[in-house]
Amino acid sequence: MTLHVDPKRHFALLTALAVLAALVAGLLSVAPLAAEAPWATNVRVDDAPAGVGTWFPAIAVDPNGNTYAAWQDRRPGGSDDDVRFSFRPVRGAWGASVRVDDAPAGKDVWFPAIAVDPNGNATAVWQDWRDWDYSDQDEAMYFSYRPAGGTWSKNSRVDDAGGATQRGGPEVAVHHDGVAYAVWSDYRNGDADAYFSTRVPGDKWSANVRIDDAAAGVTTFPSGLAVDDDHNVHVVMQDNRSGTYGVWYTRRSASGRWSRNERVDAAAGEVFAGRPDVGVDAAHTVHVAWYDLRSGSYKIYASRRHAGTTTWTAAARVDDSPGSSTTQYPRLVVWPCGDALAAWADWRTGTQVRTSFYHAGGSWAASVRVDDGPGMAGGGYPYPELALGRNWLACAVWSDTRNEALDDVYSTCAGWAASYFLPLVMKNAN
Repeated sequence: MTLHVDPKRHFALLTALAVLAALVAGLLSVAPLAAEAPWATNVRVDDAPAGVGTWFPAIAVDPNGNTYAAWQDRRPGGSDDDVRFSFRPVRGAWGASVRVDDAPAGKDVWFPAIAVDPNGNATAVWQDWRDWDYSDQDEAMYFSYRPAGGTWSKNSRVDDAGGATQRGGPEVAVHHDGVAYAVWSDYRNGDADAYFSTRVPGDKWSANVRIDDAAAGVTTFPSGLAVDDDHNVHVVMQDNRSGTYGVWYTRRSASGRWSRNERVDAAAGEVFAGRPDVGVDAAHTVHVAWYDLRSGSYKIYASRRHAGTTTWTAAARVDDSPGSSTTQYPRLVVWPCGDALAAWADWRTGTQVRTSFYHAGGSWAASVRVDDGPGMAGGGYPYPELALGRNWLACAVWSDTRNEALDDVYSTCAGWAASYFLPLVMKNAN
């Protein structure tokens, strides 16, 4: 067999080997990571006409760089909110939106969550009022599935309680083999508890399982969900079992066993801490971000628990907002190497969306602004969301009032590859 070698690839390989050898020999070092990669120009995602509110967006990115967004939408003439969806192919534009839910007229659907597998199959879950009436106040979790390039399936129910029960705030994650996981808050026991279900592709959602271990009367709201390569599921919750809302964590092993709940924000003392999010890296280090009142105003904090340990690191400040200005509603994504990115709503000057980058083993970098509009005319709450794609791509989506008091949905992406690997700096060359 004759081996044909492309001269350009041969040169690139030799260069890479030389660089690796120099790094090992200590002749080269990697320059410090840039604080933030530049966010691209913001792009409007929704296609609702003027005067229509679009809220609570969610985002997912597949390994090919295609982007998926869902949001809550009230189109003209509608008497209820629907869930709508748009798809953006890599290097393309957002397409015309389509409706995801099939609830009857007059029935609201709220708070969509979306996730996608490596093949581009999407799963959406939301809070749905179609089964609600004054005699049976049943707020349910519904879902729909979209095969890659296809259309959304007929909706089906995720929760299995039925009856006069409130439910809300769903989160969804999908493993690379297509298995989906969902969590939500559920009042079937008389107060809000955290419930969980899973779905194998082509099957129904599994029997629901309560995952918090708080006593009766405690209010628990799950707000962050992640699954690692080994099918371990990680959930963070806000609950008031200690008297004040705090941040709690639980883990489901691949065998299906849930751990005891652990307090994450203990350093905060008995002050409010809430809306946590979670991510996990390839080493199974768990990363959590939340906001709390320990400084007298709402600020963003983060902590980690390394694999094989049972303790959380001291809370690190994530945002850099000045004085008593408010920062809330953090979202968190984590790369396999342990680097992380956090986004949040920030009111240091008007209403903003900001992000900060964490380099594994280091600290949180100076934040940068994500939204590039002239300002959010109606103030409001952006509720940003984040998703990771291939080649160090990160994408953000949020509600934005730059055009009018009612929200529109905007998105942008950024890449960290160049700033992470370059430039190389000679040292001790003599």
